[in-house]
Amino acid sequence: MSVVQQIRTLFGMIPAATNAMSETTYTEDHLHNRERWIGIRAPQTATQWADYATLAPFVFISGNNTWGGATQILGSADTPYFTGNLKFDFHRGLITANTQNTVYRVRIIWDQVASAAGIAAGTWTEFMFIRDAAGQQRKIFEMKSWKIPVGYFVWGQCWNVTNLASIDIFFGIHEYNF
Repeated sequence: MSVVQQIRTLFGMIPAATNAMSETTYTEDHLHNRERWIGIRAPQTATQWADYATLAPFVFISGNNTWGGATQILGSADTPYFTGNLKFDFHRGLITANTQNTVYRVRIIWDQVASAAGIAAGTWTEFMFIRDAAGQQRKIFEMKSWKIPVGYFVWGQCWNVTNLASIDIFFGIHEYNF
């Protein structure tokens, strides 16, 4: 039995300590993990939308001062990347282009069936973006999301005051075996 397993066994005697150990393990795995960057697959299939070996970003297009249509990011066969992993999260994003100098609101949605179901269930996270005064478009940013079960579908959409404003994004994801 490894030292970590012995510690987990010891902490298993105390529920509060077990929870603390679980959170510590998650944080350690999150910070010291293998990150994989994804872009859009060409061509997509019914179950595969992401590609781990591409330089083509996902493109989200806004509605007229409202959310645009949902663009699929992950299909059911896109995760796990590493066999045996059970969950993943969105860790970072890279914006490579956008068409407007106004605020973008971007939403990442996950569900087993449809984007509308994920929105209704509240299984989504969001971030906002605006170019700086110099018009700089490239921006790496940290993301927050739940640990999502592998095999879930994931979609993205954006909102801008301008109809048909677009934003091009790559995503970095982490996977977990617990």
